[in-house]
Amino acid sequence: MYVSLEIKGIPHHLFFYDCLKPRILPHCGIRTANFNSTSGVCKVNTYTKNMQSIPTKGRLATFYHHFHGVTIPTFPITLATTSYTEPSVTMGTQSLSKC
Repeated sequence: MYVSLEIKGIPHHLFFYDCLKPRILPHCGIRTANFNSTSGVCKVNTYTKNMQSIPTKGRLATFYHHFHGVTIPTFPITLATTSYTEPSVTMGTQSLSKC
């Protein structure tokens, strides 16, 4: 089953595909990911066996190495899941002439 996720709370400096994998891959496979830096929302198209198995809240962690060691800040995120529908394509009208 294909589903769409809308993820809020990811900091702009973590808008990378590799940052999504640990949070999403245990629950579903990622098809596409689109990070909108203006709204701060990440839209992900995924596939899963069970839409209810995807959590609605979580935390995204990252590692920062520095002189005194490593810090691991976490950021709260929310995930909204909806059924995936293919985007409709509107074809413009064209007049065809015969030769």
